Amino acid sequence: MGCVYLAQHLDLERLVALKVVAAAGTTSPSLLSRFREESRAVAAVTHPGVCHIYEAGESKGLPYLAMEYVEGVTLSEALRAQLPSPTESAKSILAISEAIEACHQAGILHRDLKPSNVMQAKNGHIKVMDFGLAKRLHAGDEHKTQTGEIIGTPSYMAPEQASGVVKQFSPATDVYAIGAILYELLTGRPPFQTPDLMQTIMLVLTEEPISPRKLQPRVPVDLETICLKCLEKKPQKRYQSAADLAEDIRRFLDHRPVEARRTPFWEKSWKWARRHPVYTVLATVSVLTLIAAVLGVSFHVERLEVALNRSERLFQGSQELGRWLVNEHIPQIARLRGGSTQQEELVSKTLEHLQRLEQDVAADRTLAEYIAQAYMRIAEIQSDPFFATDVRLQQAVESYRNTLQLYEDLEQHAGADAVSLRQPRAEILIRLAQLNQQLGENSVARKEVHKASELLAGIPQPDRNARLLTLKADWLTVLLDREQFSSQDCLDRCQKLMTQCGELKKSGDDPALAELQAQLSLLMADVVETSQPGTFANSLRLVSEHLADAISYFEEPAQQDLHVVWQQAQTRSRLAQVLATDNQQKKADQLLEQAIEQQQSLANEIPESPVITLSLLKFLEQRLALEIAVPDLDAALQTAQVHQQFSEKLFLSNPKEFREQFQRSHGLLADVQRLRFRYDAAADHLREAIELARNDGSRQQQAILAGLLRAYAELLAEGDRQHSTVPERLKSLQQAVAFLNESLEIYEKLETATQSPSESPYWKSVALKHQLETEMEQLKLRTLERGRTTIPPETLDAPKPVQQKQQ
Repeated sequence: MGCVYLAQHLDLERLVALKVVAAAGTTSPSLLSRFREESRAVAAVTHPGVCHIYEAGESKGLPYLAMEYVEGVTLSEALRAQLPSPTESAKSILAISEAIEACHQAGILHRDLKPSNVMQAKNGHIKVMDFGLAKRLHAGDEHKTQTGEIIGTPSYMAPEQASGVVKQFSPATDVYAIGAILYELLTGRPPFQTPDLMQTIMLVLTEEPISPRKLQPRVPVDLETICLKCLEKKPQKRYQSAADLAEDIRRFLDHRPVEARRTPFWEKSWKWARRHPVYTVLATVSVLTLIAAVLGVSFHVERLEVALNRSERLFQGSQELGRWLVNEHIPQIARLRGGSTQQEELVSKTLEHLQRLEQDVAADRTLAEYIAQAYMRIAEIQSDPFFATDVRLQQAVESYRNTLQLYEDLEQHAGADAVSLRQPRAEILIRLAQLNQQLGENSVARKEVHKASELLAGIPQPDRNARLLTLKADWLTVLLDREQFSSQDCLDRCQKLMTQCGELKKSGDDPALAELQAQLSLLMADVVETSQPGTFANSLRLVSEHLADAISYFEEPAQQDLHVVWQQAQTRSRLAQVLATDNQQKKADQLLEQAIEQQQSLANEIPESPVITLSLLKFLEQRLALEIAVPDLDAALQTAQVHQQFSEKLFLSNPKEFREQFQRSHGLLADVQRLRFRYDAAADHLREAIELARNDGSRQQQAILAGLLRAYAELLAEGDRQHSTVPERLKSLQQAVAFLNESLEIYEKLETATQSPSESPYWKSVALKHQLETEMEQLKLRTLERGRTTIPPETLDAPKPVQQKQQ
């Protein structure tokens, strides 16, 4: 809403925090109204825990507030540095509660309490600040917030605030936010947080927070109880005032019994039941809980067993739950994206529910089919190519196998309807085969494809989908067995499948069919590209044609599926390489630019995906090589800088996993700057890369460090060759030799010295060192012979190592 500056108040002769609206003429009336409301709100409160206002006014059309300057850090900054102890957390919450109670007594609701709006002064005192969303209690229409308008920060909002129901705002709204701050102080994270704002709001409205003690077992039970009471969904169940909360915190600090009571088990069950009424019945029956809720009525478990055991009502309820899982719950999980902790927790909980539900599927085919579909949807989340890891793919395999087992069990009891289950079984087997092929389990994949083909062959009158599945199975067979066929045989089989796809297409366009045609084109390109030399005349032309066909076939499914967009970009990049090899540079450049544009769009839309970003980095390196070859060094510098921007994002998301990519970016920038004769800039980037390598003792990073040290030595030797005096040149050569010595020591520790001289980085370093030492000797000898220059003693001092910056 405004900018805050550190300023000197001339009349008061002290430092103040000066808050002003960003720019005159650019603020809305409602923003100015809130700014003025903040000054009135804070001025009405006199409490040592509230940031004081010294002066409010307007200068050249800009409203401003001169506020108390608090030297210290926000609670948010303090949390990032270190998680406080439970006692320290309680003391902070006590101070916040007392300050907020003073606000409430003055008739002010804060409405935006969060760790970044609470200062921790150097003397340890707590100060509440930023009343930009403050609201007077019992205010009339002069206040601009309307019902339905959501204001505040979702992770710290009370449910009534998240829903936008203005009439329900009360002191309990701020109590909830204090509880959310306490939760974060205890666990290191807010009660609800997702990458998506609306998803976070939905969690605030519908879900209970994870128990703090589950995240941090050291949290005292009483403090957890206080925290969860603040976070009750209904305002009337929270502390009714910040003063009540402060009093219970004092009781905790004084080791007295707290007033808050732990939520009894039956109440937890009731809360859960209100959100998942049907599943509550199922869970109650299976684990014999004491109380359950079905359609708003409570039953004791013994009566529930008698009344609902295998009853039609239970089956109908199970089917309702199945529909909810498949059509609503799991798609919401998929929208979270990225294998986030929240997504993994939700997937794990859903799998637990599905495993319990399986106990009731024997007599209910509809429920079994819903559970099978639910497992399949979970597998799709786990196998998302944008977040693919071996662990996630293995989890997806397990989920698909659960789906398959359910269909196989159903088939055993289906009688005459058993034939109808062959097609879904075949589809799951094909998906399993594709995953196992990705995991390198080709023998397992072959068995699954063979079984799928048998099932599809046993369908008396296959529909269009069954025919498409048959074509997919045949494509996978060629893909998995291509080494057993000659190149020509593979191509003939693929071409036959292409013809069959064309026949199937006559009955209507289908994105799935077009994607299969694209995969067949890619397979044919692979076969031609890897065939024995001389097997195919004009092989580059054939590869180009097949890749171009694949790009064209991807066009239709790419309109609906971002994963296909990614595949299309990969294919464009590959075709660009082939065309560049065939001296068709202009077409290659155009295709590569299209690929980069697609990949950048994906990276911006799904920034959490390392797979997308890594592909983009590869494409940028491809463009960089072309720009250096031209050469167009200004364009190359821009490309290298974009490469660094994306690699830095990767590195910050996971320094251990993506350290090498960030190092490579610095190396590429160093290469470009070296070509531009910007040796100082090149040296800066190499030093950054060396620093990153020094901070990781792994064998791989040590090998990279040795190579970087050699590159730095080369740069030192080259950088001042033309423009330095003899003493300067000698000093640079000495430094370069010192870095080469360090590089050689690392190579020797890694036992790479025994590799052949033509291939070993070790011997390259030895050769360079010999070359530089020879030049040094020649320079010294020439200088002594001419008698023109006396070499200063400091020139021969050992060089200083590359300085390491503090991480």
